[in-house]
Amino acid sequence: REGNKINPFWATLIFFLRVDDCIILIKGLYLNYLMNILYVSYSGLGKGGAEVSLDLLMCELSKKHNVYVASSQDFPVIRTLLYKGFRLLPNYYIQNKYLEKFLVKQIKKYKIDIIHSNDRLTTIASITAAKKTGIPVVSHYRDYWFVCPKSSSYNGKKNVKVCSTKCLFTCSNYKRFLWDLYKLNYVQSHWKTLNQADVKIAISSTIKNKLELCKISNSVIVPNPVKLDHLERRKGNGDKVKVLFLGKLHKNKGIQNMLDIIDFDKVDFLVAGYGPLEEFVKQYPVKFLGWVDPKVAYVQADIVVVPSLWEEPFGRVVVEAMSFGIPVIASNLGGLKDIVIDGKTGYLVDPEDKIKWKEKILCLVDNPELREKMGNEALKEVKKYDIKVIANIIEEVYLKCVE
Repeated sequence: REGNKINPFWATLIFFLRVDDCIILIKGLYLNYLMNILYVSYSGLGKGGAEVSLDLLMCELSKKHNVYVASSQDFPVIRTLLYKGFRLLPNYYIQNKYLEKFLVKQIKKYKIDIIHSNDRLTTIASITAAKKTGIPVVSHYRDYWFVCPKSSSYNGKKNVKVCSTKCLFTCSNYKRFLWDLYKLNYVQSHWKTLNQADVKIAISSTIKNKLELCKISNSVIVPNPVKLDHLERRKGNGDKVKVLFLGKLHKNKGIQNMLDIIDFDKVDFLVAGYGPLEEFVKQYPVKFLGWVDPKVAYVQADIVVVPSLWEEPFGRVVVEAMSFGIPVIASNLGGLKDIVIDGKTGYLVDPEDKIKWKEKILCLVDNPELREKMGNEALKEVKKYDIKVIANIIEEVYLKCVE
């Protein structure tokens, strides 16, 4: 537009372009570099925390770049390129060959600049497809699948550095042993392939350390994001202090330890989740919320406990709780110890030290001023996990790769 007149050149050009082409053109006018980014995820949105983190990242970067996702299931907002045949294939070798061929086709069709894999079932194929087409590849490590067939590195009694055949005898039952052994050997035989990714992203220092044990080197730590659209503290209503546990009701989450130490006369213990220990939990005088929208649980809580016995790769519950201004008491394991600042935004405690857990819970229960102070510090600290901050970090990673 020139004054009150429409420039005839732009009017003619836009008339003959499709709507999506116009969007790309307009983006290109305002951006220094417009990338075509292909994400790869086996599961779609709604499966778990990894998919939530991926969806937040894709939605944020789609404001500036052309974003696609290859998946066996749909992502509602982002253009999804489905590979449904993957589910029917009998083993990892054939699955990876099928997915590699599919990805090579999409890379060429959509002129992809960079590919970004997000889980155990897509990473190897993404790397080999990228190498065949000559584009950079980013691998995101959100759990321990590269060292453990169960992706947990926890055998029910202790945390294991790197899984082995000997370890499988202690944690795999006879029905799954051969399958777990196959998975373990297949992944270990591809550690060199995993190391070929241009960038390896680890969501915590614990994952980075385990990658290095497998000689998968030079990973960068980028935590999972959250969408900060509230950032306000819950207002107490004058009744008993409310302590919240949110997560799967499984022994490795440590819920059974909390039931032994919570003073039910002094606090309301809220339990949000589901799992094999559900009936056991209901035997205690807890306020059972079931599997609810986490926001419904957080707005009721004064303190959040995360007593995991296994090394949580990250700890989304901690970050989400902090975004509501809630102090968190967590196990000093895995990614949890990267997030909680001991004595400032909450406390870190040995998961088996029930005396110390009880002491720290009572400390916060009896000190509303301390809860307030820690909650305010949590609100400050959590801003570095905002999706806008994380997306900018990852965008810089991409730009360095495609220079």
